[in-house]
Amino acid sequence: MTTVAPNPPRSLPTAEEVGRLFSAEREHLLNIVRSMSGVSDVGWREDVVQWVFLKLLQKIENGEPFVETTLWQYVCWRARNRIIDLKRRGELQMLEDLAGRSDDGEVRPVEVPGREPTPLENAADRERYERKKKLLSDILEEYSRRCESQPRMLSGKEILERMLRGETADETAAAMGMERNAVDKARRDARLKLRDLMSKHDVHRTVFQTFYRREMEHPYQGKRKNNGQVQAPSVSDLFHWIMDEAGALCPQKERLRKYLHAPGSDDYRDIRYHVEDAPCPLCAGLLAAWRKP
Repeated sequence: MTTVAPNPPRSLPTAEEVGRLFSAEREHLLNIVRSMSGVSDVGWREDVVQWVFLKLLQKIENGEPFVETTLWQYVCWRARNRIIDLKRRGELQMLEDLAGRSDDGEVRPVEVPGREPTPLENAADRERYERKKKLLSDILEEYSRRCESQPRMLSGKEILERMLRGETADETAAAMGMERNAVDKARRDARLKLRDLMSKHDVHRTVFQTFYRREMEHPYQGKRKNNGQVQAPSVSDLFHWIMDEAGALCPQKERLRKYLHAPGSDDYRDIRYHVEDAPCPLCAGLLAAWRKP
């Protein structure tokens, strides 16, 4: 496995450089945000872009180390992270709805904020941050990082993603050129590791319940059945949401940057599946932006 060394700190860009970049690439960045987020609302995307530029100017003002390969890569990466942050505000509600309840006993639809939060919302967000440990995306992300830190576990990461996206063990074995029993073992190992992480993070077992409860008295929002009733989201729906919207199984930035320059390398086989076959809109959009600044 190729070792990816972090970039050394380089000179900070100037505020003038930042202004020129945003003037020249604002429309391009708005389109990139749409590609990564799937959100067509211009106001929502403008908020993301403005937030990125504000944070970049703050970084310059504070003299923080700048370690990105290029200013453009930094901008695209921060836009991607902002999209995930905004999307994940609704993840806890989705989990509670799937389990059949919320803190106050009511079921409310997930909303993706299109503006800066009020002081009251900020206070609620701080409280929500403490409960964030219960989110499935945190659990999947921690599992993913463990795999990326141990190259022998990377095939297990790919097998888990294929399983969560609905592939059968036979389909995975054929696609990865593995024996069926090896795939079965990897799937079992992944389940056990995820359960261990759930026990560590989910003190109140609210996440664990979602693996067993399939129907709800008051469904969150889902596909409408022929009889007009709304079908509750499934566990599969939830996993797809946290992979595609919240970036739970996305590779770390340094590995994704290396994949950009060596997409055919066996070292990045898991990323190739994640980007090309899945495909993850966040990573696919980010790579497209990096290729065409």
